[in-house]
Amino acid sequence: MYEISVIMAVITFWDSRSVIRRIGFQLGLLLGIGMGTGTAFNTLTRAAKLLSPETEKIIKELLKSSYLHIDETVVWINGKRRYVWIVATKTTVLYFPYTRHGKMLLSIFANYKGIVISDGFAVYQHFKRRQRCWAHLLRRAKKMKKKLDTEYADNFYFKLKDILKKAKEKKAEGVGPEWYDAMNAELKQLLSYYSRYEELMPVINHIRNDPDVWFTFMRYSYVDPTNNWAEQQVREVVKQRIMRQALRTMEGARTFTTLLSCMATWRLSGLDVQGQLEKYLSA
Repeated sequence: MYEISVIMAVITFWDSRSVIRRIGFQLGLLLGIGMGTGTAFNTLTRAAKLLSPETEKIIKELLKSSYLHIDETVVWINGKRRYVWIVATKTTVLYFPYTRHGKMLLSIFANYKGIVISDGFAVYQHFKRRQRCWAHLLRRAKKMKKKLDTEYADNFYFKLKDILKKAKEKKAEGVGPEWYDAMNAELKQLLSYYSRYEELMPVINHIRNDPDVWFTFMRYSYVDPTNNWAEQQVREVVKQRIMRQALRTMEGARTFTTLLSCMATWRLSGLDVQGQLEKYLSA
């Protein structure tokens, strides 16, 4: 067994996005210690197991939260297309690997009663209280606008933006709940008018297929109209997945997501990462 200082050095190099095969080389330069790729990987795996109580703590905190941002991104594990899921608040983040059908997500958060902020992936419809992401919607509408290059497609896109702007203004004025029904009615009226254009129906149906979840944010001060926060947390996985040999196996993916969950949560909570690591590694 290596001393705690060496294990923390391995994790520090890993956290700075060093690929596992280079960690041994970096340890040699810094501490004069030789460590092969397999040993470095096993050291990270053992550290992740010691951090499992922190992961359970993160899940409990998320279950108590009044809202959750949820997203997912593609990774390749054992040559198969898999996903890393992200469940986050502004102070807590959980990453975990699984397939896209969401059984693990629903298993962990089956009894969650708060508001889920997400894109339109079908698994999120399990949650009764939701806020659909306006950023996803507007990106879709903008893409359609560019493809069609027509005046009515342009008008439809900009009117959607105007509706969101108005809803955000009403919320900022402190009258969001009172305007909730009016904004829903305004959106439905817009869809009714533009449904005469067949080319717009993919976006119109995208909205209609999941009604009454577009203005939830007007009723609650802590709910955002977009899922941009989760997308920001996804970026860390996107940046690292190409570099990480560990993501090539499910065991490696679990190690990766456990370490990432703990360290990201500590940073968001303003805690000393090195101090938290030392506490768990020396337990």
